[in-house]
Amino acid sequence: MDSNMTKNNENYYKANQIVLSKSTSNTENSEECFLINDKILKDSEGKKISNFSKFKNLIRIELHKVLDRRYDNVILFAGAGASVVMKENSINDEYGKTIAMIAQDINDILEETNGVYSIDELSNLMKEDKSKVTNKKNKLDESFNLEDFISKLQSYKQFVDKNKKKKFENTIKKIYEVIIDKTKYSYNPEVMKHRQILDLLIKKVQSPNKLSVITTNYDTLFEEAAELDNYVVFDGFNFQYNSSFNSDMFNWNLVKEVPFMKTRELEYKKRVFNLLKIHGSLTWIKDGERILKSSKTEIINDKNKSPVMIFPSSNKYALSYTEPYFSLLTKFQELLNLKNTLLITTGFSFADNHIAEMVIQAIKNNPSLTTLITDYDIDKKEKNWKKLEGMRETNSIYLLKATLNGDLTEYIGDYDAD
Repeated sequence: MDSNMTKNNENYYKANQIVLSKSTSNTENSEECFLINDKILKDSEGKKISNFSKFKNLIRIELHKVLDRRYDNVILFAGAGASVVMKENSINDEYGKTIAMIAQDINDILEETNGVYSIDELSNLMKEDKSKVTNKKNKLDESFNLEDFISKLQSYKQFVDKNKKKKFENTIKKIYEVIIDKTKYSYNPEVMKHRQILDLLIKKVQSPNKLSVITTNYDTLFEEAAELDNYVVFDGFNFQYNSSFNSDMFNWNLVKEVPFMKTRELEYKKRVFNLLKIHGSLTWIKDGERILKSSKTEIINDKNKSPVMIFPSSNKYALSYTEPYFSLLTKFQELLNLKNTLLITTGFSFADNHIAEMVIQAIKNNPSLTTLITDYDIDKKEKNWKKLEGMRETNSIYLLKATLNGDLTEYIGDYDAD
């Protein structure tokens, strides 16, 4: 290639000693080539690889050197990106959305709703810099941070004038209603791959251990995917008629006695996994001191029932020390520190400092923890991401450009060894 040609490198896989990337020249023909450690990638015959499917297969081969090891424990951590579905190079808004998209929805709905403040009006009330909130087209500024904004609303609540208090409280309630509304989508096996990832990862777990799925998402995609394939989900709720939360349930398993065996051997049910929803769920409700599990339909139709959820705000760190969140995070930390564990993250940006620090400390303190971080972009500038990048040379950390509802299951599944 011409040395004067401008090239754009897009990293697809990063390991300790290897980086596989795609390079596109900035010319009219946009010539594409594939690189290994910034050098032209060639096949076994010394020919330049120019086929994207061959390039992806080489990534699979490298990746399976890690995945095909025997692990005692497997953890899948699913962030907001795990619920996102792409449609013609943009996010399909029928399903999971980014926080920025939900923030814009909140802005638009508040503008259209009577008896509540708009985001601009809230900014004026709290004496925020309006230029950092919306522009002339009523679109939120790129710097707008929903989590910070809700935190300021919660802090300002005590200072609101008595004549404005009811409207202010109705506004916060409406914001929460919008967040809930934007998470009530259902699992669609035509465009989502939660079933496939469960099937692939459960095969890697040896009984009596179980796959553990951890998620920050409120939606019920994993539960619905599990139901389609007759999985039993241990989500911390007991199996009573009015199912209530009891973290001890994660330690249970399903077994049956093997007939005609004098030794009374036990057979473990294989289609079983733990599900830890560390920020709560659309289907959880409070009943006095108990947390009960309800149906999604019941929650949506009954406005008097509020789901048990940690909404975006800096206050979520304090809430994480209350139940059921404390028990769920304690269990997650316990899983991270188990020997010979594989952690796979998908759709999690590591912007959540509390959770990111738990993972970072586990990597530092558990030398037998192998971590595969997957996302649509593995070159993020976020501080926790950069910290993990810096740890890659001395720890078992691997980064893969892939999304759950995109090609992650293709990478984790079978590959062409030739």
